[in-house]
Amino acid sequence: IALFALCAPIPGPLLHDATRRLQEWSARGAQWILNTCGFAPVVRRGTVLYLPQYTLDVDTPCSGLQTLLT
Repeated sequence: IALFALCAPIPGPLLHDATRRLQEWSARGAQWILNTCGFAPVVRRGTVLYLPQYTLDVDTPCSGLQTLLT
């Protein structure tokens, strides 16, 4: 029974709260990489990256949680 409990997906709001800090770190890293590669200016507000022609949102799947769970 414990194995089945561990296999259950984490509820959305709880997952979002748990991964918020990881999302912000991923967004900071992506901002640095994009600015370094010449896509400047990249402006970050929370987990959203604003490029001159695009808007990118670092969402829960991009937070790095799967890497930590693996």
